[in-house]
Amino acid sequence: MARQQAGFYCPRCRTHRLFTREGPNHILHAILTLLLCGLWGIVWIIVAADSSTDPYFCSICGFGGKRGRLIDPGSWQSTSMQPSNIGARRPNGTPPT
Repeated sequence: MARQQAGFYCPRCRTHRLFTREGPNHILHAILTLLLCGLWGIVWIIVAADSSTDPYFCSICGFGGKRGRLIDPGSWQSTSMQPSNIGARRPNGTPPT
């Protein structure tokens, strides 16, 4: 498996961190596709599509989340996206309104 990395804001660490996830080994799949005259390409497409939904995990604390829910600090456009508001919860566990 190939390791994929991206930088996101970690709500648990409350700072920008490196997030990683395991992805398919494209070199291995390319070799198998060539050896099997293209038949392995079908498996390769399925594996690549399935792995794109795997979550990223913080390399420091292990916090995991889908890429769409993780926020790049450079893209903050409003105060609702500021770190103090991300992942905030009331004492009863419900998100603030």
